[in-house]
Amino acid sequence: LPQIVPSSGVIGETAPSLFGCRIPIAGAAGDQQAATFGQACFEPGHAKNTYGTGGFLLMNIGAAPRMSTNRLITTAAWRLGEAPIEYALEGSVFIAGAVVGIITMPIVQRSANPKTGWFISVGIVCVVMVITGLCAANGAKRVDYYNSLPTPEKVHLKSQLHLITKNRAVICAALLLGTVTLVNTTSSAISLYYLRCVVENVALKSIFSIVSLLISLIFIPMMPAVLKKVGKIKTVLYGMALIVLPAIWLMIRRESMSDLEVVISSFFSSFGFVCANVAALSMIPDCTDYTEYKFGTSQAGFINASITFMKKFCSSFSTTIVGVALAAVGYSADSVSQEVIDMIINIKIIYPFILLIVTGLILHFYPITPEFARKMRAELKERRTAAVAAKQA
Repeated sequence: LPQIVPSSGVIGETAPSLFGCRIPIAGAAGDQQAATFGQACFEPGHAKNTYGTGGFLLMNIGAAPRMSTNRLITTAAWRLGEAPIEYALEGSVFIAGAVVGIITMPIVQRSANPKTGWFISVGIVCVVMVITGLCAANGAKRVDYYNSLPTPEKVHLKSQLHLITKNRAVICAALLLGTVTLVNTTSSAISLYYLRCVVENVALKSIFSIVSLLISLIFIPMMPAVLKKVGKIKTVLYGMALIVLPAIWLMIRRESMSDLEVVISSFFSSFGFVCANVAALSMIPDCTDYTEYKFGTSQAGFINASITFMKKFCSSFSTTIVGVALAAVGYSADSVSQEVIDMIINIKIIYPFILLIVTGLILHFYPITPEFARKMRAELKERRTAAVAAKQA
């Protein structure tokens, strides 16, 4: 079995051939243990519940493992350096995501119009997402890993909202990541209709998946070097521009594209999304530093969660957009009219252009330019050094 190592601490290095140098690997954590730590469950009795495909409840039980009498699992949570191992109790529900159907299906079935039922269901889900996202901030605790900022006993909802509503960097980064995600999810939503009704070759979907996987495996390891050389803002724009290229070609070719042209278009779209998505995600640490620079508090977990929330929120609209557009021209699985084909092609042409324009507008207002980032980090380094020195004195 592998050697047991602390969750935090250097445990190895990457091969120089991957990134051009040896990079220390200084963290190892399972997904739910990482989520428990990320949601600040540092004291015995603190618990978190993560909802996704499944629902996973973990509660910190301290440095002594205890067996559950109610069929929960006792698991190692983490170990920081030479500190004792922290343990947790874990309970799992493996179909939490599927349970949403228990709520939505009765609403759809009992509505006079199924379309109205789906709109009501989407509205309920969105409202619940917003409420739970805001409530999760109340009572959250923050740990400053630079040891240069005071850690309050409690952070209130009002102060958390202030960090978002007054924080131009976080607002722009959240909208940017949401826009980039919406490009990808809208592409996925319309792609099956396009392959079935226009190209008449659904088997190409598997080739799309392989192309996307290969692009991720090949190009994501190169992205740190690309971001360093090109810059994050330009990389986002270039990525979105690559997504527009297939739309331009489709505008010219319409229904005449061959299978090879469709696959090549998929390559450009996938490559563009990888570039834009990685660059947008890399802006989150900048927003954390910006928050500390402007507001005197870093709140890395809360900033990350807020931006990620917008990503999930925006992605939920893609199927609604495509569904409403196709319903407007009378789409039916039994027969495909020319009007439906035109609508499918028009969606694939129009949405990349619109979201490229939106991306440009967001980046115009994004305050962290490369010059500002250098100045900000230099000043933050001085502040942190001075704060640590003052504490030691």
